[in-house]
Amino acid sequence: MRRIAVIGKGGGGRSTLCRALRARLGLPVRDVDEVQWLPGWQRAPLDETPRTLDTWAAADSWIIDGFGPWPVIDRRMERADTIVYVDFPLRTHLWSKLVHLRSPGAIARWLAEVPATTDRVVRDIR
Repeated sequence: MRRIAVIGKGGGGRSTLCRALRARLGLPVRDVDEVQWLPGWQRAPLDETPRTLDTWAAADSWIIDGFGPWPVIDRRMERADTIVYVDFPLRTHLWSKLVHLRSPGAIARWLAEVPATTDRVVRDIR
């Protein structure tokens, strides 16, 4: 395992899993949220995020945490030698997010994205 894509709904422990994999395998961890979101959960410019994610995916070894914009996911999944889909019951994800996101606006934005992202992934896997 040299290129690991960790995807799934927020609040499921993706970041915790990535840190554990980094400790065990010594691979660098990249968090999609760092380039996809600006402070205050504002979306970053859409043209910058795909370039950064493609640069990360071109490296020889990595753990990338998160989805990112839909058009670049395919390229990253093709490069990955391991894909981990973190999928717990929605109530588990919600509880974890409610604990970590104390801003009602941030919670509402997160809830709005969950169904669309999950539906696209499940549809493409089938």
